Amino acid sequence: MELFSSSMRKLWKEWNLRVTVLLSLTLQILLITLGSRRKHNHKLWISIVVWCVYLSADIVATFALGIITNNVSDIYDEECGSMDANTELTAFWAPFLLLHLGGPDTITAYALEDNELWLRHFLGLVVQTGMAIYVFIMAWTGSHLSILYLLMFVAGIIKYGERTWVLRKASIETIRESIVNDGINLAIPGQTGFSRNVFTLFEAYCLVLVYFRPIFLNVKVPLIARTTASISTSSEKIFKIIEEALGFMYDNLYTKAPLLYTCRGLGLRVITFFLTSSALVLFRVVVIHDKRKFSNTNVTITFILLVGAIILELYSAVLILSSDRFLVWSFMNGNCSTVKVPGCFLTQKRWSNNMSQFSLLSFIIREKPLPCPNILNRLRLDKQLEKQWYVADMEINNNLKTLIFLYLQEKAIVRRSRIPPSDDNIPVGHMGLNLTEELEKSILAWHVATDIRYELDGEDIKRHGHAFELHCRLICQISRYMFYLMVLHPNMISDGSMDQITLPSILWAARSLKFTSKFEACQRFNELLTDSETYLYRLRLVLEGENDNENDIKIFLKNRLPELLRKLSQQAPEERWKIISWTWLEMLPYAAIKCRGIQHAQHLKNGGEFLTHVWFLVTVIFDFTHKDFTSHPSADPILFNSIMPLLNRPYLFEIGYKSASLRKFLAIET
Repeated sequence: MELFSSSMRKLWKEWNLRVTVLLSLTLQILLITLGSRRKHNHKLWISIVVWCVYLSADIVATFALGIITNNVSDIYDEECGSMDANTELTAFWAPFLLLHLGGPDTITAYALEDNELWLRHFLGLVVQTGMAIYVFIMAWTGSHLSILYLLMFVAGIIKYGERTWVLRKASIETIRESIVNDGINLAIPGQTGFSRNVFTLFEAYCLVLVYFRPIFLNVKVPLIARTTASISTSSEKIFKIIEEALGFMYDNLYTKAPLLYTCRGLGLRVITFFLTSSALVLFRVVVIHDKRKFSNTNVTITFILLVGAIILELYSAVLILSSDRFLVWSFMNGNCSTVKVPGCFLTQKRWSNNMSQFSLLSFIIREKPLPCPNILNRLRLDKQLEKQWYVADMEINNNLKTLIFLYLQEKAIVRRSRIPPSDDNIPVGHMGLNLTEELEKSILAWHVATDIRYELDGEDIKRHGHAFELHCRLICQISRYMFYLMVLHPNMISDGSMDQITLPSILWAARSLKFTSKFEACQRFNELLTDSETYLYRLRLVLEGENDNENDIKIFLKNRLPELLRKLSQQAPEERWKIISWTWLEMLPYAAIKCRGIQHAQHLKNGGEFLTHVWFLVTVIFDFTHKDFTSHPSADPILFNSIMPLLNRPYLFEIGYKSASLRKFLAIET
């Protein structure tokens, strides 16, 4: 019994190549548009679509090239070397598939792992080129179409070669080999006629030029003379420079930027555009001359491929002219007239500006029930999807950036003053956790404590004024962001201390108590975690078996967390939030430094993480190391006591930093 009738098989044989070639072109259009969007879009659907299209594009192009090779071989065998016009025309599509295998300028690698596979792409380049040469030899008739094949073949080889070269350039091995301090001149050209935004771009480019490769591989480099980024007058400008610098890092790792913005790259781009345009014009002449020889459908598809290739080239040219890298090149060469053309693109988004939130309390009380839970449970997808379901996206405002910047600025001043550690004027003892040794445990414990105290202290916080309320809200946002990283991206903060304390056991075992509101949950948890000796068994949080190891979940939840909550409960609200604020403002940059540069770079492809921006701020702008952060305020008494003025600074609400006195106050001491 035949699954498909002879007419269906005949139809497929007639249209399979046409469909796959057009599908390949469609995938290229999707890649060039979505490939640039993922740089500043944090949505999951963008990542999924780009991943599917990225993997499908090479498969479809290779499949279509195989069909052409097979068709040419069959015709040669069946017709004794006589090549009909339509087969010759479909053979002309082979070099277009090489163009597609070369990929668009906006995405060469989906993830960093793709760069490491550059040798596989090189082998693919050799094999696919060999297939295209085979098609050319078998389909050669000496006609005008054969000449056009040569033009497009050269363009396809250039495109495919570009992609392979860029993948190798962005591989870790190549980056590691290129780490040398070659005395790059960071002096700003004495040009006039440029906007302040272009100067900021140049500052960001200089920082990346020097620090990209070392910080990417967590290699310490000597402090060099920096640009004006280090003496910027506001946190807004500092984070703008960081945003642009990380944009340059993204381009270096995931796009063809390392080749495009060179004389060689621009020359190759001019050649491919000239060859493709010439092929379009000459093919029009060939069609007019030999109109009756070709199928109208095949002629139409060929025109679509030619026009599509030119449109992709033009779109790439627009992206190049409107890119930050081109503006920097114009600035360095003093071409004022060029900068004015794409100046409207200076306000383009360079990252998602998103800081996702995950609240353990919201998860416990099932604040947002998962749809179709029974079906997902049967498919065993409920637990993983539920964690994603409870993630809330939050746009980062300048208040939070200002708070972090002011704290780190104060810390830099204290470090330069070299004040010896002292316990004077420190009203609290050690809180029971050392964040520099137990980062993951600290994030878990302090997140629970912060959420509980924020809920229970709600009325007291409001009575302290709007500035105090804003500050506490910002600290809670940091807490929920760090817990989000711990739940969804543990590779960014993992230090191995959670081997015994497994997060899944905490997340789902905590639901054994039924709560109807956050306030009820906070009251009950506070009572159980500070008073009851049997709360572990009520919550069913004890793992099976006994373990005397200090990292055991029983010891952690029975001693460490209750101790922290008890000590916080004994403080006045203002003093309590001073302690909580200091802890998170120390923990956030410490976690950013401890995260490997490769992990930071990996997340640039999904809109970027705020932790990466803090990492760049801490390591490049302020030149901190993990040794500069501590788990006890006695190491930085002046810094700890400076938290209280931060709690009540009304200008944290200001966005534009227009006040001259404010700009003066925010200036970093040099």
